[in-house]
Amino acid sequence: MSELRPWKDGDDQDRAAQLVRLVSGIAPRPVDVGKGWDGVIERVARPKSSRLLWFAAATAAVLLAWVSLRWEGEKVAAPVPVRVAEQPKAEPAPSPPAPAPEQRIEPEEAPAPPPAPVKVAKVVVEKPAPAPEPVVVEPEPTQENKDVVASSGAVWSTPLEGTFKLERGRVEVAPHAEAYTVTTPEVSVVATNARYAADVTEAGTVVRVLEGEVEVFSFATKQPVIMRAGEERTFATFAPPSALDVVPPEVSSPACARHSLDQRVACLQLEAKGQGMKAQAALYEAAYLQSRAGSPASAELLLRESLRRFPNGVLHPEARLALIKALEAQHRRAQAAEVARDFLEVCPDDPRVVDVQNFLRALEWLESR
Repeated sequence: MSELRPWKDGDDQDRAAQLVRLVSGIAPRPVDVGKGWDGVIERVARPKSSRLLWFAAATAAVLLAWVSLRWEGEKVAAPVPVRVAEQPKAEPAPSPPAPAPEQRIEPEEAPAPPPAPVKVAKVVVEKPAPAPEPVVVEPEPTQENKDVVASSGAVWSTPLEGTFKLERGRVEVAPHAEAYTVTTPEVSVVATNARYAADVTEAGTVVRVLEGEVEVFSFATKQPVIMRAGEERTFATFAPPSALDVVPPEVSSPACARHSLDQRVACLQLEAKGQGMKAQAALYEAAYLQSRAGSPASAELLLRESLRRFPNGVLHPEARLALIKALEAQHRRAQAAEVARDFLEVCPDDPRVVDVQNFLRALEWLESR
């Protein structure tokens, strides 16, 4: 039997040394020496059918006995378990903090105004208004007679055959073979083979003769007037105070009565250069003829001359009234009103004072419009 040597010095081929190396390769762990080997010996003691295993077991037992004898009395230090430093667990990187939720600043809602008090309306039961009467629009009359031409906007009608009624506006009448009548609120004009125009305004009716001769009947004076070509006269809605239209024969000059109109006026003007009653009558008659011929301006001159020469003559009231007519015919209402006031002052006892007062009020009303 060969000398036993420490296992560290044995041959590498030695099976026992190899076994020891294998055993030493086991990872160290704290064990109980006595308890741990009991299990190994028990496994070695088990009968093996293999010869090799028996030989290995015997070798291990001899080796164990030699080790225990070699180091008897020495404390066999238990192998220090090699602790494998545990790698620190990698802590997960802290996740970035979640963003704080966005704070939305809600605008403060203004408090709702208190509800307005509910007013209870009083129920007023109104009686239904009566239905308006239907307005009947009369169709505009058809002008059948082409010899009578009415202006645009004129109001007229033909109540009778051969009669034309003009209420507002202007109409021009051509010559007719038979008598044709035109009526207005102020006059009635009858003519045959004459051409004339009639214009109805607020101041009255203006008649102007263009050809021939017409007869005009004034509803205010209730007297007819003959108008010839070239003459124009205004018939007011009110009647001027009446004056002497025809000079009495006793004061008229018979020498001038035999002449035509122009020659008669010239004769009277020559006779008016004298004095006394004949001169006054001549001036008044000449003015009357001029007014009748449609020349109120010429009549005005003769009447003013009479009042200048004979302010208190026998015919001065007639001259003043005739002057009012001449001025009104020229639409000089302010001057006509002045002469009317003068008449009321100078002739307070004249029986025609009431007529002059009414005429003056009408003139003042027309001037105020």
